[in-house]
Amino acid sequence: MAGNGSDEIIDLVCRAYLRPGDEVVIPACTFSYYGIAARTCGAVVTHAPMRELRIDVTGIVESLGGETRIVFVANPNNPTGTCLVRDEVLELMNRVPRDVLVVMDEAYGAFTRTPEFTSCVGLVGENPNLVTVHTLSKSHGLAGMRVGFGIAPRPVLENMLRIKPPFNVNHLAQKAGEAALDDKDFLRRTLKITWDGLDMLYASFDRLGLPYVPSQTNFVMVHIGEHALRVYETLLRKGIITRSMASFGLDEYIRVSVGTPGENDAFVAALEEAL
Repeated sequence: MAGNGSDEIIDLVCRAYLRPGDEVVIPACTFSYYGIAARTCGAVVTHAPMRELRIDVTGIVESLGGETRIVFVANPNNPTGTCLVRDEVLELMNRVPRDVLVVMDEAYGAFTRTPEFTSCVGLVGENPNLVTVHTLSKSHGLAGMRVGFGIAPRPVLENMLRIKPPFNVNHLAQKAGEAALDDKDFLRRTLKITWDGLDMLYASFDRLGLPYVPSQTNFVMVHIGEHALRVYETLLRKGIITRSMASFGLDEYIRVSVGTPGENDAFVAALEEAL
């Protein structure tokens, strides 16, 4: 099912399956829209504990209750950049009851370099309660066009179709999406620039003595320490926009997205001055 961005797919899942008082389980530190969409439907949001900034399968399973209807998992996770590997995904699907929908958001899946990561698309046919969510805003560069899609078992899609607006994705966005999916060279170039940029940032953080969270996405969280907010604001004044992690309860971290080589160099130079 195509959506006006992957946010619409998330919203449709919630509207199709949630009633006031139902419960949704999400990791403690993850994409905020899951909670927003769930609360809009009157659901209660439960935050599952994580382990060392990684999504913890046991933490999710132990957070399930009698009213749980949906589990949202960003894989790789936003904002930490960590991911569940295939064995962990299989464990999650085996341990979550079949009457609880598991929504696996693979917005950043194309950026992963670990061979243990596998897209869940191939698991949809074996799991009647699995939905995968995808976007063309990240690796395919169509953020402003609002093009996303969901892959799910037919009964789930039929429930979503009953409430989907009939003209949700405009014609221009559809054509742009088709062209983006066909442009394999652009994706290859994007991934190379991203991976080279991540390696450059890792080396710079190591040189500066800054711990970081190895990422499977196009961004990386770096531990600045107690002055993280000051550093974030200093970078902002220099025209370099990073993300403070304070709203996620990670006050000592900032997150930076990989840019062009020149942008990465400018960030590192400004960071050195700001520390």
